[in-house]
Amino acid sequence: MSHFIDVFSSGSESDIKAWIEANHYIMPRILDDGSWVAISKLAYTWAVCVDMDAVTAYRYRWCFADFSEALYFLNTMTDFDEVPTRRESLKGHRYSGEPLLVEHWPNGEPRW
Repeated sequence: MSHFIDVFSSGSESDIKAWIEANHYIMPRILDDGSWVAISKLAYTWAVCVDMDAVTAYRYRWCFADFSEALYFLNTMTDFDEVPTRRESLKGHRYSGEPLLVEHWPNGEPRW
């Protein structure tokens, strides 16, 4: 398998998809805005990794305890900056820049 920078710069959708799947992500697809998205199994959650490219595995990652909720988000999202509508099992999110979602604990502290 080629180096990821070569794969992503080649522009071949099938090569990119194959590389993503070979690196333990499932169900990769391209969003309407051109971003790549896929699901990854973490230790305790399922991560929806958004905007995968030659530089990073994600620019935003949403972590769900429930696989069906992660799958619903993956299948319904159209843009990089979309926020999940089903968040019952959302355990956290990681991002670069500003968060797309800010929730607070009852004491007022940010959840993530």
